[in-house]
Amino acid sequence: DNEEPNNRPTPEYWRTLTQFCNTHPNINTGICISNICFETWLLAHFKNQGLNQNVQNLQRSLTSALGYNYHKGKLKVGDFLPRISTALQNCNQSPLTSCPPPLGHTHIPHLIESLRLP
Repeated sequence: DNEEPNNRPTPEYWRTLTQFCNTHPNINTGICISNICFETWLLAHFKNQGLNQNVQNLQRSLTSALGYNYHKGKLKVGDFLPRISTALQNCNQSPLTSCPPPLGHTHIPHLIESLRLP
């Protein structure tokens, strides 16, 4: 979860994580990154534009979309679960090899698709 662009993983960090996954095939591990932060993915459940905001603006946008104050870590799954297909459509899917993903993009759709969730 990268709160701001300056805190995002470097390409070297990405290579280290990828190498770990490749050298430990018995461990079922996947890596996904949202740029700027996880709220990018959450906001995509409601809209397809404005996903490249800073964390404070993303949180304000989520509050507006939800109709109540968004608090990080206190999600009502029922507000998001029925909208997964919308979020998948609204996300600009960057390739997993793009790390960090471009601003306003997320790797989470790759994870959702690999888990084969509806």
